[in-house]
Amino acid sequence: MMLPLLLLSLAGGPERPQSPSTAEFQIGAVSVTGVSRYTPSEVVRLSALKAGQPVKPSDLDNTVKQMSSTGLFASLKYRYVTSGNRLDVTFDIEEPPWSMPVVFDNFVWLPDEELLAAVKRDVPTFDGTLPVNSEVTSYMTSVLQHLLDERQIRGRVEFAFHNNQATGKNQYLFSVKDTGLRVCALRVTGASVIPESQLVEAAAELTRRDYSRLYLTELANGTLRTMYQQRGYWRAEFRDPPIHRERA
Repeated sequence: MMLPLLLLSLAGGPERPQSPSTAEFQIGAVSVTGVSRYTPSEVVRLSALKAGQPVKPSDLDNTVKQMSSTGLFASLKYRYVTSGNRLDVTFDIEEPPWSMPVVFDNFVWLPDEELLAAVKRDVPTFDGTLPVNSEVTSYMTSVLQHLLDERQIRGRVEFAFHNNQATGKNQYLFSVKDTGLRVCALRVTGASVIPESQLVEAAAELTRRDYSRLYLTELANGTLRTMYQQRGYWRAEFRDPPIHRERA
């Protein structure tokens, strides 16, 4: 983690003494430089600073620490100027590359579109990837846990690295533990070359474990696809399956 370098400056010439860090001001303008992926308004929203908000210069240290702890910034500096009781803040930002694919394994309570929209509220510009650092995985875990908690959904969000069998590359895997959701039935539609019963039998392990989109995808692209390839069908594909939840 890169520790933010804090640059502090006050309006006026060098002969003017710096205001004590304990003096209280009101937030005026909050500006952002160095962004290309994020919009300035997204950065300001992450800072939680609002115009007219009372603030001490020393409070800005905590603001920067909180923003840095998200892992969404490679470098984050701030500077401010005061005029009367007004304090204007500028954040100077360096953005990290977003290169690590993300898998949401078993968030079955929300359609993918709704889940992504909810995540984007706290992770601006989320597009299925994240930066590579430990802070961002902790932050995403807390975002997802909060999402479950506010909807009163039982479960505990966990993070793990996962190596994609198809690409050989790592992924960030976020899953919900202690859900009590198990696979009770499996259907395979559109099968003709191989009877559905044989495909279901080959995937029987699914019904003996908690639901996992990742496990299902890897089983389909591994075991089931191999069954087709052994019969000379090399272009067989399995789409992401729809999920039907049955209430007890």
